[in-house]
Amino acid sequence: MLPYTEKPYGGARAVAYNTVEGFRKIAKLLEKNDVHLTIVSTARDAVISKKDIHPNIEILHYKFPSFATFSGAFHSYKKNKYFFLSSDLVHAHDIYNAFASSQTGTKTIMTLHGLYWRDLKVDKFNVQKLFYYGWNTIQFMHAFHTLTKFVAISRYVQRELKRLGIYDEFKVVIIENPIRDNLFNIKRAERENLILYPAKIYPLKNQLTFIRAIGILRNQTKEDFKVIFAGKVVDALYYSQLLSEIKKLNLQKYIKFELYPYEKMPSVYAQCSITALTSYHENAPMTISESFAVGVPVIASNVGGIPYMVSHGKDGFIIQPNSPGDIAERLLILLEDRKLRKRMGKEAKKKAQERWRDRIIAKNLLNLYLQLGG
Repeated sequence: MLPYTEKPYGGARAVAYNTVEGFRKIAKLLEKNDVHLTIVSTARDAVISKKDIHPNIEILHYKFPSFATFSGAFHSYKKNKYFFLSSDLVHAHDIYNAFASSQTGTKTIMTLHGLYWRDLKVDKFNVQKLFYYGWNTIQFMHAFHTLTKFVAISRYVQRELKRLGIYDEFKVVIIENPIRDNLFNIKRAERENLILYPAKIYPLKNQLTFIRAIGILRNQTKEDFKVIFAGKVVDALYYSQLLSEIKKLNLQKYIKFELYPYEKMPSVYAQCSITALTSYHENAPMTISESFAVGVPVIASNVGGIPYMVSHGKDGFIIQPNSPGDIAERLLILLEDRKLRKRMGKEAKKKAQERWRDRIIAKNLLNLYLQLGG
């Protein structure tokens, strides 16, 4: 049970799509092991044109109610009880179906894509969001003990479970998120000194500090460079603040904002020299794994799961998100050293091929299912 759609636009939906694509590629292994997968999409806006993509893989659509914070598990249990009981194993990518499934006695695996308790602390939310993250943290802590297995998408998640006091080494397994396979086949067409910052526009993503770093960088280099902030504006007031800072520092000719469709992002990655992500918190950002797949070095914050993805000095640089000077220094190094960028890009691509290809992740999941007798 995951938010699958044929037209994802990033986040958990992209993970779902890539996971299903991985299973499709190892369909012969599913046949060999007599494993039949029923993919139940929980995405409200799911686009599903083909329900039977292989004799061993079918796709169904289960539409969640609009407001499921308090009633989601009850709704799932009531509507899906028969489905849970008729399955050998349920793998849910949301807390509601995971908890509901576990209550039926069916072997249940859960993958968590956002850490509610961390999201509650690192950003400012309205009252509705406060209840959402707070209540789901309570639900998760209760549900965790009822699960058969828990899939952590990063060693960072494993660390957070320990900090939360609920970690169980026999229950937790690390299986990372897959990325789309076509990224590995994209031919680099680098536009010299193009810096890409792919993230939604709101305070958690910390574009403001990055803009201040660009103000420092402009005075340190003779290199001509451009910055593209690629992402949806989530916070209009914050966006206005960014525009004011750009005008204040006279950076209009260096920076622009774009909103690219998800399917165009591979070609955008192919054109950039550097990808940057100076967020205040990240779990396992796909912008990093996707950049690596194309062979682009990354400059990113020393927060959350990022240090488990980026090897400082080898395939990118880790920086302090509150330090414009630190960010500018690392940008300067990469902008003025094309050979270093190329070397780091090769290391980045190698890492992505070894860790995040969809068929690799699908095989890891299949092995977990077989281990549990699913």
